[in-house]
Amino acid sequence: MTTQSQLLSDVRSRLDEPSPQFYPDPELRRWINQGARDVARRTETLQTTADITLSPGQQQYVAPIDTLRIYRIEYRDAGSRVTPLEYRDYANADSVWWTTQLTTQSTPQMWTAWGFPPTLKLVLYPIPANPGTSIRVFYYQAPTDLATDGTAANTTVPIPSGREELIVDFTEYMALRKARDPRWQEAKGIYDEKVQAMIDQTRRWSDQAGTYDTSYPLHPFVWDEGWY
Repeated sequence: MTTQSQLLSDVRSRLDEPSPQFYPDPELRRWINQGARDVARRTETLQTTADITLSPGQQQYVAPIDTLRIYRIEYRDAGSRVTPLEYRDYANADSVWWTTQLTTQSTPQMWTAWGFPPTLKLVLYPIPANPGTSIRVFYYQAPTDLATDGTAANTTVPIPSGREELIVDFTEYMALRKARDPRWQEAKGIYDEKVQAMIDQTRRWSDQAGTYDTSYPLHPFVWDEGWY
């Protein structure tokens, strides 16, 4: 993982300005923050989860404030049962709840959403009825900006390993654009090309097929020492 100070040093090396002259450190740090946000937003690679405790009779809950987009929500009861909730667009949810949206209480089976982060509302149906339950939200995360005054110099910048140069590319093109250097267009083209390659390679964190043949049921592997 790469820290803010390491990226700042890489950027200054790229710009051939080892010490601040035309580009103050706070400005470069601000562009580093913007680069981290742009990569996270376009590639959706910062994947995380958050647990939200449910209250009986309460239908709406606020999604994590750093949500870019939600991938999946699971309902977890007081025991160990996990139920994936089905997503419906708000208007399409009418085909499920009809006129009972605000009255039916039971185990949630569906979720929809309205609004936008940081106050995005998650709406569950049926309304949770049991205490001691929660939902786990799987979502794509927006990174938190690091301080630009140098106090976050040793803090890791949130970006997947091996992709750190993308932030350097982004900061370089922003710096060249500020200087009205026509090379900023070439730098931006290189950055965009690398981002697209990252999107293509990280849609899934595996090169294996995402499905399996259901004609062959999965069974736990049992070791037989007689096999040879």
